Amino acid sequence: MLKYVALFSCICFAELVFAQKQEVVTDSAQYYADQASFYEYRNTDSATYFINKAVRILESDNRHDLLKADAFLMKGRIYYIRGEYIDSYKYMLKANKLYEEKFNKVGMARTYNGQGLIMQTIGDYEESTRFFEKTLHVELDSFDDQIYNAAYINLAVSLTELKQY
Repeated sequence: MLKYVALFSCICFAELVFAQKQEVVTDSAQYYADQASFYEYRNTDSATYFINKAVRILESDNRHDLLKADAFLMKGRIYYIRGEYIDSYKYMLKANKLYEEKFNKVGMARTYNGQGLIMQTIGDYEESTRFFEKTLHVELDSFDDQIYNAAYINLAVSLTELKQY
C-alpha cells in the first residue's frame, strides 16, 4: 500500500513540475512579447531583440501555438516598420498558418490586413485589395471596429490607387 501512495505522490509531483514549466514558458514568452510591444514603434532594434527571445522560447514548445502566432505577427509588424517587407511577409504567413489551424478569426483578420499593407506598400494594389477584402470576409464572433475600420480604409487607398472609385 505504501508503495502505491509513493507512486501516486511521484506522479502528482511530476504533473505539478510539468504544469509549472508550462507556466514559466508562457510567462517568459509573454514578458518578452510585452517588452517588444512597448518598443515596437519606439526602437525597432530593442523590439526585435525582445520578440526574438519570445520566439526562441515558443519555438521549442508546441503547446503555445496562439502565443507563438501572436509573436510571429508582432515580428512581422516590426519587420514592416523597419521596411523589411520580405521578412515581414514571411512572418505574417507563419502567424496566419497557426491562426488558421486554431480557427482564430481575429488573428486571421489581422494577418490578412498586415499582408495587404505589405502589398500596398510595395505597390501591388491588386493583391493588397484581395487581402483587405479577405479581412472583411472573416466572420468575427463579435464586431471588431478596429480591424474592420483599418481594412476599409486600406481597401479604399488601394482602390484609389487602382483608379477604381
